[in-house]
Amino acid sequence: SKIVEKNKSYLIYSSIFDGYLHFYLDKEKITNYSSDYISKRTNLSADSVSRYDYIIIDHNYDQTKVKQPIYSNIFYNIYKMD
Repeated sequence: SKIVEKNKSYLIYSSIFDGYLHFYLDKEKITNYSSDYISKRTNLSADSVSRYDYIIIDHNYDQTKVKQPIYSNIFYNIYKMD
């Protein structure tokens, strides 16, 4: 699933993914997006967040129980919010 799109919003709670996201946004010349960051390191659940198109959470802090990630690796999970 492609997450680098125009007019999308991102909640980034990952120390690794931020660089990848901005690399691909720049590569695709996408400038009309919004991204928010959570810098305080506490647990977060994608089940309780609703105002973003995508949420990226480091595995160590992901407490999501209901929603399923559209992508997951050993570092982070990516959720598409509907």
